[in-house]
Amino acid sequence: SLTLVPSKSCRTKCGGVNISFPFGLGKHCYRSQSFALTCNTTFNPPILFFKDNYIVRNISLEEGQLEFSAPNRTTDSSYIDDNYNYFDETGPFTPLEQLSTFSWVIESQTCEEASKNMTTFACVDKNSSCVDVPKTSTKDIQGYRCKCHNGYQGNPYIANGCKDIDECSFPNKNVCNGICRNTMGGYECLPDKKQTVLVGVVIGVSLGSGLLLLSISFIILRRKWKIRKQKKIREKLPPKSWTTITTANLF
Repeated sequence: SLTLVPSKSCRTKCGGVNISFPFGLGKHCYRSQSFALTCNTTFNPPILFFKDNYIVRNISLEEGQLEFSAPNRTTDSSYIDDNYNYFDETGPFTPLEQLSTFSWVIESQTCEEASKNMTTFACVDKNSSCVDVPKTSTKDIQGYRCKCHNGYQGNPYIANGCKDIDECSFPNKNVCNGICRNTMGGYECLPDKKQTVLVGVVIGVSLGSGLLLLSISFIILRRKWKIRKQKKIREKLPPKSWTTITTANLF
């Protein structure tokens, strides 16, 4: 039977490894038997086991991967025992090229098939979506996984598991030269008031300088025009009238 909502009392850590649903320890903590883990507390620190044969090093919900090492062979990442053949592409766990990692899917169904039954559909968070996962050797679909929408991170397999990312707290997640304001699933960039004032000053100075240059140019052109006009008048009048004309038309 499937567990769709894990118990609140489920342990979330064994040794130094974090455990997130659909994986779990004990009944009502994992989605199905395929995701059952065991925490052996006789070791110090405790060791997390998968299928009693593999020591779990890390579980990635986002990448859909389980990193492991084999008992007593932790220094040899190429080691694999006979039970490894149990995991083939017909099941939820598939070995990747690097033999210390399993790629996993929730169910051996496509997103379209799985979403027809919302009572068992694994992507329960409202800010999550379903992703078809192809087999490693063919283009056929191995199954599906869930992921949080862009702008969110966390666990898409539980309600309210996908949390908003505050992009403004991470410079590599936003491109903003002004004031960054976080929004649900994203962010917006507001103009910096200081920068706005500075830009205004620069624009004002530029406009003022432009008007000043324009005025000076106008005065110079007007003066040249008057000089030409006087020259033409001189050519038509006797020399005795030049002084009066020059004084009257220079300004």
